[in-house]
Amino acid sequence: MIKFIKKLILSIFILILFIFILEYLLSLYLPQIKTYPLEENSFGKYPSVYSDYLPFTLPKNMIFNHSREEFNVTYVTNSFGYLNKKMKTLEKYKKRILFLGDSFTLGWGNNYEQSFVGLIETNFNDLEIINAAYHAGYSPDSYYAFLINEGIKLKPDTIIVVIYSGNDVEDLKSTIWTKIDANNYPLSIDTTREYSDYKGNLIKSKWNYETPILGRSRLFIGFTNLIDKKIRQQKEVSYDKAYNKFKISVHGINNFSEINNIKLIFLIIPKKPKKCDEFCLNEHKKIKEFIINLNKTTIDMKDILKDEHYYEKDGHLNNYGNNIVFNSIKNINLLLN
Repeated sequence: MIKFIKKLILSIFILILFIFILEYLLSLYLPQIKTYPLEENSFGKYPSVYSDYLPFTLPKNMIFNHSREEFNVTYVTNSFGYLNKKMKTLEKYKKRILFLGDSFTLGWGNNYEQSFVGLIETNFNDLEIINAAYHAGYSPDSYYAFLINEGIKLKPDTIIVVIYSGNDVEDLKSTIWTKIDANNYPLSIDTTREYSDYKGNLIKSKWNYETPILGRSRLFIGFTNLIDKKIRQQKEVSYDKAYNKFKISVHGINNFSEINNIKLIFLIIPKKPKKCDEFCLNEHKKIKEFIINLNKTTIDMKDILKDEHYYEKDGHLNNYGNNIVFNSIKNINLLLN
């Protein structure tokens, strides 16, 4: 019995020693595994904040510096959580155009005045422009949910939906529709992805970081994060199901515009040419044909944005690309009709 107790004590001691050594090694070689209490900006900043019905939204009065190898810019939101600098009130006084889109509409890698939406706002003084990029999420299902929850109150005369054929379907693999309406259109959306806010904190808190004692262990956090990632991946859907979600979402936006007598325009931005393989080309064509069949005004930028120098290294539009998009919209004179 005494020998057994001694062996048990020795085994426990060796196990504890092994855990301490492993924790030390993790702190040296995997410092990106954050533990509780979290340090400020633990997860890296992202221009976003918590939303009660979207994966994320834009915060109000945000000043966000975005620095990469190819650019160093600042995004600024107004007191309503939109990117527009001229917007002083939600009250409508002129013809109003609402832009919905993802990082391309946000103007990723460009100061707002250089983005195609910012150029429109600067050059069309007789219009009220509202850029809801990221405020309305980053995928077509979020755009519909935003229109129902918030967008309708803005009373837009025209909605321009910016579709990025490079990942708008792919993004829908990881969104989860937590609430739908009678037509199966999404009203509330979650995501299997993790996002941090503009201050560097996780948008949605995680149980393992808040677990007493264990939340301070990199071994525990790393292991539970790995399990959590596997569980979240299992919730993601196939490409075919994601494309069906895309069609339902776009139909919902189209239905919203018709019921409310709002002009609807689709602007399709292609993937950077060098990054677009045969599947990518076919996906762009399929998306374009589907949208054209809605009989709505459609601007396809594929044959216009065909030069590499219109894009940053990461695939987003640079100021040249944004100017091309702006001129394509301006020249068609869609905004004033």
